[in-house]
Amino acid sequence: MLQRSGLALIDDLIVAAGSASGASPRAVIRLSGPRAASITTSWFSGNNPPRPGHWAVGFLHFPSFSEPIPVLAAVWDAGKSYTGQEMAEWHLTGSPAIVDLAIDAVRSQGGRLAEPGEFTRRAFLSGRIDLPRAEALIGLADATSPSDLRQALDQHAGGLSVPLERLREALVDLLADLEAGLDFADEDIEILPLDQLLRRLAELLAHGSLACRKLESRSDSSRRMRVALVGRPNAGKTSLFNSLTRSEGLVSDFPGTTRDWLVAPLALPGGVVVDLVDTAGLGQTSDLLADEVRKQTLALLFQVDLLVICQQADQPRFSLEKGLEGVPRLEVITKADLITSSKEQFPSCSARTGEGMEKLLALMALKVVEVSGRRGSLHMVRSKALLETVVARLRAAHSAALNEDGQEIVALELRHALDAMGEIAGTLTSDDLLGKIFSRFCIGK
Repeated sequence: MLQRSGLALIDDLIVAAGSASGASPRAVIRLSGPRAASITTSWFSGNNPPRPGHWAVGFLHFPSFSEPIPVLAAVWDAGKSYTGQEMAEWHLTGSPAIVDLAIDAVRSQGGRLAEPGEFTRRAFLSGRIDLPRAEALIGLADATSPSDLRQALDQHAGGLSVPLERLREALVDLLADLEAGLDFADEDIEILPLDQLLRRLAELLAHGSLACRKLESRSDSSRRMRVALVGRPNAGKTSLFNSLTRSEGLVSDFPGTTRDWLVAPLALPGGVVVDLVDTAGLGQTSDLLADEVRKQTLALLFQVDLLVICQQADQPRFSLEKGLEGVPRLEVITKADLITSSKEQFPSCSARTGEGMEKLLALMALKVVEVSGRRGSLHMVRSKALLETVVARLRAAHSAALNEDGQEIVALELRHALDAMGEIAGTLTSDDLLGKIFSRFCIGK
């Protein structure tokens, strides 16, 4: 059942574009909450009005616009939609003006713009999906390799939820039998003999350990870590790339020479091999081609594991654009041969003279090790840590039973294990954690 949350009211009407911004052949508008379906049918005209779960072709007549807008529309009843609420979806011509018009029309009827991830959060709060399935959608959006994509799809299909639910059911059954035995402790009734208790605990421990190992193998991505060189045009990125990887990228004093990005393997101290990426220079320009390359470069930077920001020694400091704050970084002064001394707190190097290159490689290796320790999707990291807690509690319960410490101690450990499983599924989760998880979605998802 839907309830109020400290994150946002979830019993009001929300609207958002479910497709990418900008011009396109088709745009998707989603509505969820009270009157989502009734607003759609009242504005719709066509041979057959939208019926729950069925698509209809026709026109939408927005109150503030005189011309009808072609639409493919569908509606869903509460309890049968993705969010669990009354819901509607409109497929319109992908004009930004039409998208704005549609959203403003819904807002004029008391709707509000959805927050990031709010549709999925409503699906979670209504019980339509559990938290691992909700988090898997982040994995689908973040997937950068076929392996990442397969893992996220398996997760969303219940690859983690199903075995964990079976483990939880077996845990609840055992705890119920234990507590029933404790209720009859004063009577000469043995509900759960010690040998049965040990056997069932061993089975739970085996299943929990297997799930933990499976999740651990998933979170260790097989692809190499990606390290990108970024900075202004002509900041020495390509020269640095060539020197580090022994490549022959085109180097020029003319800004904007690198229009695409180059990729080559780089062996760091300690034996770690990464993919080093030389990106096009970032900066404001009136060149339409350069501007498009800049947009593509920014999109690439969200997919790398570490940014090496190249600050040219004789130029003002370069700052990354907003939105990339969460990507790990290492700043370095390039073209150090152009200056006699530096008061900068960052390491300096010169691809031309070789000055500082060994130190840079060592710093990159340290940073890569640090980042790799945090590598993995949020849902993988969170679930893995909680599942390790479950296994630890089951192991403690088995030890207590084996040492005959008392079934009260065993039951206490099982309750702690059950609480950790509740956190994995989201049944025992704080609003702060939910806010952190769903804020990673884009608006309209």
